[in-house]
Amino acid sequence: MPISIALMVFTLVFLTAKGIVAEETKWAMFILVSLNLIYNSYNFSPISGPDELAFVTNLREYNISELLTNEMNRFLSGFGFISSRITFSAFLSFLLPLDDFSINEFVIIILNCFLWFMSCRYYMVSLHNNEHIKDISIGFFFLLVSPSLLYWASNFGKDVAVISMCLFSASFYINKKYALFCFFLLLAMLLRPYSIIMVFCYVLPFCFTNRKSIFYVACIIGVFLLGTGGSVISLINSIIGFIYFFLSPNPMSTSNWALINETNDFLFSPLIMLLESLIIFLLVAYGLVFRKYDRKVVFKTFVAIYCLSICLVGVGFTNMDNNNIPLAIGSLGDNFIRKKIIVWPLIALLFSTFYARKYK
Repeated sequence: MPISIALMVFTLVFLTAKGIVAEETKWAMFILVSLNLIYNSYNFSPISGPDELAFVTNLREYNISELLTNEMNRFLSGFGFISSRITFSAFLSFLLPLDDFSINEFVIIILNCFLWFMSCRYYMVSLHNNEHIKDISIGFFFLLVSPSLLYWASNFGKDVAVISMCLFSASFYINKKYALFCFFLLLAMLLRPYSIIMVFCYVLPFCFTNRKSIFYVACIIGVFLLGTGGSVISLINSIIGFIYFFLSPNPMSTSNWALINETNDFLFSPLIMLLESLIIFLLVAYGLVFRKYDRKVVFKTFVAIYCLSICLVGVGFTNMDNNNIPLAIGSLGDNFIRKKIIVWPLIALLFSTFYARKYK
């Protein structure tokens, strides 16, 4: 498995980075990705929570076709959400058709990295080819070497796969291939119902007129207010969530400066994620103040990021309401450490806009 992962990383880096970054940068990317994956594989288990355990158990012990059929019958008999524990297990069983593939859980690194690297390339190249972004090298570099993203790529969860499907869907929308856009959107929504909002946010900075953008954003805010009963606390939390995307884990907490920390569900490295978030925050702040950029694109990108914050806080509100947890300022009701990577493509757009070569 280590040899397979090393060959996969080498092939994907040099394949997906072709024509985007210089040759020496490809080697730097390969080294950074490899070191990060080695660190993750030696310190963290790919099965870190109940969802991950359910995915692996379904693959190893159950007939996926029967599970999926029973889930669809349950869905049709009474309207509700389809369990992603079933749909993602079915998705994995299709991509990993042999039982041998699910024996070693580190195979998820190969699958996640393949989906992520390919979707990132297609998304960024689509923006470049349609003349939305002139220089995609910096944003692409960030997406491939991000420690947070590579940590979750080493995890047997659905997050990286969902974002990848959304990026493919957004790319096909940008390229006006609407049948494939709908196919990947449907696939993403089977894994995470609010994926349609993610896809909308990934194309918002470029593909809609101002009037349409205002309409779609108003719809998202309207649904949020309706779902939360117009909760002022939830609105405040949506602003906190927006800030959390750029600066988390909390640098004021001494426990987040530990190299490895343990929560109720999993082991992770808060220090690496904290240093990454500080770099992101400083680069975005510096870009806003000192760089030349397209103000319209940057503004719409920030609006898209706020829409994703509203989405996650809305989901968190539902989780808290279902579990009878009292609502409070700062209680986001969801795992933002894991789910905040949905804004990574938009942060990459900010980097590509702030630090394009033409301004150097």
